[in-house]
Amino acid sequence: MALADNETVNVQARGATNEWGNRHDQENEMMKLWSFLFIGLTFLSFTHAARSEKLPPPGSGQSFNDCPECPKMVVVPAGSFMMGSTQSEIRHLIRRYDDHRFENEGPRHKVTISKPFAVGRTHVTRGEFAQFVKGTGYDTTGGCYTVVSNEGKITADASWKNPGFEQTDDHPALCLNLNDANAYINWLNEKVPEKPYRLLSEAEAEYVTRAVTKPGIYPPFSFGNDERDLCKYGNGLDQTFKASGNQPSAWPYLACHDGYTFTAPVGSFKPNAWGVYDVLGNAWTWTQDCWTPDYKDAPKDGSAQTSVDCKYHILRGGSWDEGPQNLRAANRGSIGSEIRNHWIGFRVARTITPLALVDEK
Repeated sequence: MALADNETVNVQARGATNEWGNRHDQENEMMKLWSFLFIGLTFLSFTHAARSEKLPPPGSGQSFNDCPECPKMVVVPAGSFMMGSTQSEIRHLIRRYDDHRFENEGPRHKVTISKPFAVGRTHVTRGEFAQFVKGTGYDTTGGCYTVVSNEGKITADASWKNPGFEQTDDHPALCLNLNDANAYINWLNEKVPEKPYRLLSEAEAEYVTRAVTKPGIYPPFSFGNDERDLCKYGNGLDQTFKASGNQPSAWPYLACHDGYTFTAPVGSFKPNAWGVYDVLGNAWTWTQDCWTPDYKDAPKDGSAQTSVDCKYHILRGGSWDEGPQNLRAANRGSIGSEIRNHWIGFRVARTITPLALVDEK
C-alpha cells in the first residue's frame, strides 16, 4: 500500500530526527569524556603538587614558606595535652589578683591533635600585612582603640600603619580586627589554593604555646615556673615599660627588663621548644573560637568552638601591655570581633594536605 505524500514526509522527518538525536548523544558522550579527562588531569596536577611538597620534621623549628609573600611557617607534631589550668592554679590566681575571671580556664580537659599542622613562626608582621594591602587595596580605615596618656579611646587616624607608637616592618601588625585577619588569610589562599591557611583554634593556640605532646601537669609559662624569666621569651608589661610612665605604677609589672616599651620586632626573644616565637606577649592573637565562659562543652579534638554566640571571639597569648597573670599558657582573653585594638594582631595556621611529605627524621 502506497504511503500518502504527507506520511512519506513524516517518515523522512522521523529518520532525520533519529539521526540528529544519535549524533547529539555522541556529542554529549564526548563532552562527558572530555570533562572527566579535565577533572582527572586537574586532580593529578594537585596530587603532584601535594606529593612534591616536602615539609620539615614536626617540632624541629625549621621554617618554610609557600610563596614569596607568605609568612614563614613551622610544622608542629600531633599529640595530646591537658588544656586549661588546674583547680589549685586557679585558686592561687584568684587569691593573688582578687579576680574570679580565672575560673574560665577550667575544667581542665584532654585535647588530642590527631595530625601535624603548620603555624606561623611569628605573628604576621606589619611588612607582611602591607604587602597584602598593596596587592588588594584593602581598606582598614575607621580608627583603632589606643591608650594614650592612660586614656583609652578610639583614635580616628590610628591604624596598623600607626598604632600610636613607632614600629618598623619587622614588628607585629596591630589594630586589626577579625575581618582584617580573615581577609589576609583569604588572600594567601588565593595565592596557594591547595594549601589552606586559617586562624588557629583556641586549643591549637594553647597546644602550640605549651609545645607538649603528652598529658601531664605543666608549668604556668611556656618555658617554666619562674615569671622573672618572661623577659627572655617575650615582651610584656616589664620594668622598661614601667619606667616610661605610660601606665599606673601600681599595675602588676614583670620583675625584669625586656628592653621594649611597646612592641618588639618579631623573633627578638627565645623561641619555644618547637621553634615558635612570641607565644607569650608582644601581641594578642585572634583565634577561630567564639567566647565561652568555661570548657564544659569544649571540643576534645582541637577544633574551634563556633556553635555558640559569636559576638565575642577568643584571644590568646597576651601582649606588650600585659603582666604575668595574662602571659600564662592557659590565659584567655576575648573581645568583639569588629574591634581594632593596638594590642591585637594575629598568627596564621595551615592545614597540611594529606599527600604532603612530612619529614619524620
